[in-house]
Amino acid sequence: MNCRDRVLWLVGRNLAGFQKLEATLKAILPALNTAGTRGQIKEQIEAHKRQVKKASLGDLASRYQKQVLTPSTPFEDPQVLTEALFAFSFTVDVFRNLESHEVALEEFGPGAQSFGSL
Repeated sequence: MNCRDRVLWLVGRNLAGFQKLEATLKAILPALNTAGTRGQIKEQIEAHKRQVKKASLGDLASRYQKQVLTPSTPFEDPQVLTEALFAFSFTVDVFRNLESHEVALEEFGPGAQSFGSL
């Protein structure tokens, strides 16, 4: 058993996996939903990085759910533009009810039926 495998075995592979997940969420969450000018976006990302720096995995998972798995509200355009405005948002559309899920499975054909039953 090499040194790396021994450490993972002693510490626990699950703990190492959760730490990787936590680090990934800390890296992607600050930039998922931003809007504004170049300077404003930079400030927003830095503020979000400070917020998630000490957050626990549970807090990060909750933020991910709120930012990605729930529908986002559209960004409001300012009345007067003096600089270029950028907006970026990423969400995942999750089936909200069983009927829409079944309709989507029917559209994909019989092979999707077995996948949907998992």
